[in-house]
Amino acid sequence: MSLTKSAPSYATFKQEKQSLLSPAALSTDDGRDQALHPQANASWLSRATLSWVTPFIQLGNDRTLVEADMWPLQEKHKAHVTSREVHSHYKETKSVIRTFLRSFGWRFTLNGLALLVATSCTLCGPIVLNHVVSSLSSAQYDLSSLLKWIFALFAAEVLQALANNYVSFDMEMMVIEFTGALKSLLYTKALRLNAASRKLKSTGVITSHYTTDCMYILAASYVIHKLWVIPLQIVAVSVLLYRLIGAASIAGVFVVIIVLSGNHFFASRIQSLYGVYTKIKDARMKRLTEVFKAITIVKFNAWEDRMAARIEDARKAEIANIWSYLRLSLSNTVLTWGMPLFISVVSFGVYVGVIQRELTPAVVFISLALFQLIQMPLKQVSTMASTVVRAKVSIERIGAFLEMDELTVDNVLRTSAGLEDTNAISIRDATFSWDDTTKQLEGVNLEIQRGELVVVHGSVGCGKSSLCAAMLGEMTKQAGRVVVSGDVAYCSQQPWIQNLTLRDNILFGHPFDAAKYERVLSACALHTDLAALPAGDQTEIGERGVNLSGGQKARIALARACYTDADVYILDAPLASVDAIVQNEIFTKCLLGLLRHKTIVLVTHNPEIIESEYVTRAVTITPDRHVVETRKKSSSKAA
Repeated sequence: MSLTKSAPSYATFKQEKQSLLSPAALSTDDGRDQALHPQANASWLSRATLSWVTPFIQLGNDRTLVEADMWPLQEKHKAHVTSREVHSHYKETKSVIRTFLRSFGWRFTLNGLALLVATSCTLCGPIVLNHVVSSLSSAQYDLSSLLKWIFALFAAEVLQALANNYVSFDMEMMVIEFTGALKSLLYTKALRLNAASRKLKSTGVITSHYTTDCMYILAASYVIHKLWVIPLQIVAVSVLLYRLIGAASIAGVFVVIIVLSGNHFFASRIQSLYGVYTKIKDARMKRLTEVFKAITIVKFNAWEDRMAARIEDARKAEIANIWSYLRLSLSNTVLTWGMPLFISVVSFGVYVGVIQRELTPAVVFISLALFQLIQMPLKQVSTMASTVVRAKVSIERIGAFLEMDELTVDNVLRTSAGLEDTNAISIRDATFSWDDTTKQLEGVNLEIQRGELVVVHGSVGCGKSSLCAAMLGEMTKQAGRVVVSGDVAYCSQQPWIQNLTLRDNILFGHPFDAAKYERVLSACALHTDLAALPAGDQTEIGERGVNLSGGQKARIALARACYTDADVYILDAPLASVDAIVQNEIFTKCLLGLLRHKTIVLVTHNPEIIESEYVTRAVTITPDRHVVETRKKSSSKAA
C-alpha cells in the first residue's frame, strides 16, 4: 500500500511542497505502510530550529486538519515503552525521584545545561549596552568595534533562542512521558492493594494521587532547573553590578538576602500548611465518598443533615487552612515582586548619598538593565518555590502509596483447566483474614469439582463475600492452600457499571459475537430492558449506571461475566436485587442453561435455590465464621 493511501492528505501536501522534512514510509509486518514521524529523519539543523514541523503548520493553515494528518508516535515515546522502563527502575530503587533520574537522567542533565547556556546569553545584553553607551558618550568611537559587539549580541540572541527551544520541547516531551508512566505505576498499584491497604486509601484519595499529585509533579518538572540556574544568574548580575556601581551593589545584595530569607521562611510555612491541607482534604473526600457509597442507608434513616454537617465541618477546616495558605502566599508574592524596586532604591541611594558618586547615563541605563534582568527571575522564585514544595509533598504521598502492602501472589495457586485434576477449586486447611491480625475464616476445607453448582448461604455478615474474596486471592491467606483451575469470572455484590454503552459494558473489550451476545442477553433476561431503552444496547448508561435500576445493573454485571466464557464463575448475590419471577428465569436460563457446563459458586439467600435439586451442594457459613459443607442428593445440572 502506498503512502498516499495510508495518509492521503499529508502525502498530497508533501508532493505539492516537495519538502525534505516530510515523513517517510515504513512498511509494517502486515504489509501496510505507516508514516514515520518527521523528527526521526530530520537533520540536526531541522531539530535545532524545529523546522521539521513547518509543513504540518502550513498544512493546517491551508485547510482543517484531520486525524489522518497526524504522525504516529515514535516508538520511544509510546506509553507502554516508557511505562515498562519506569516500572523496572522503580522495582530497583523504590523511589520516585531516583526512578526519574534512572529513566531520564541524561536528558534531564542536558536540559539543565541548555537552560544554563540560554541564561548566560541574557547577560550579553547589558555587557553590549555598556560598551555601546560608553563609546557613544566619548568624543570618538570605533564603528567597527561597535558592529562587532552588536553582532555578538545577535549571535547570543540566536543561541539563546535555540537553547530555549530545545529545553521547552524536550522537557515537555520528557515530563509527559514520565507522568504518563507514573500514572501507569499508580494504576497498577491500585489494582494490587490488599484489603487492609484499601481501607486506608479511599477511591477519592487514590484519584487525587492520579490527578492532583501528578499535576503538581508535572508543573514542578518545568521549573526545577531554574531553582539552581536563577541563583547563578543573580550572582553573575551582582558581580556586574559591583563592577559598575561598586560598594552600592552590596546594599542591593543585602536586600536580596533579606527578601530571599523571607521567601524561605514563607516557603517553609507554606509547605507545612500544604501538608496539613492534603490530610484535611483527604479526610473530607473520605467522608464524602462514604456518604455517596451509603446514600441509600443515609436516605432511609433521614441522616442527610447529620452527614451534611460532618462534611461541612471538614470543609470549614479545609477552608480555614486554605485562607492561611493564601495569606502566606500573598505575603511572599508582595515581598518578591517588590524586590527589584527595593534593590534599585537602596543601591542608587547608597551610590549617590553614601559613596557620593554621580549618576551618569551609562550607570543608570546599565544598572536598570541589570536590575531588569533579575526582576522576572526574582518574581518567579516564590511561585517556583511553592510549586516545588507542592511537588515534594505529592512525591512523598505517591511514594507512601506505592509502598503500601499488596496482595500476596501465592494467596491462590492458579493452574490451567487441564483434565488431570477434576477439582476446579480446592481449599485445604486454610485461614483467611483481611489484615494480619483478625481471622475472618478459619479452618476452611472445600473441594469443588468441575461443572458443579455450589450454593453458599448464611446469615448477614457471616463471611459469604469473604469466602468469594478468598477464592479470588483478595484476602490474606494466613495458612493452608488454595488452588483454582482455569479462568475465573467474578460478579460482585455491588454491580460495577462503566460509563459506556450497555453493549460495551457487556463486551468489556472482547470481540463482538452476535450469536453469543444474543444468548447472553436471553439468559440474563435483558431483552425486555433493551426494548425500553431509547437506543437499545447502544444507550449510554452513564457514570456508575445512574440511570439504571439495581436489578438492571446486577443483570448487566452478570451478562458481562457470562460473555467472558470463563471456566469458573464466582457470583456474589447477583439475584438479590431482582424479583422472584426474574430470579427464576435467570436461574433456569443462565445458571442451568448457558453455564450448565461451568463451575459455579453462587451466594444467595433464596431458599428455593438453596433447596433446588439441581444444586450440587450447599455450603453454610456459621455465625462463628466456619464453613460447613452439605452434599445434596442430586449432583447434576439441567441440560
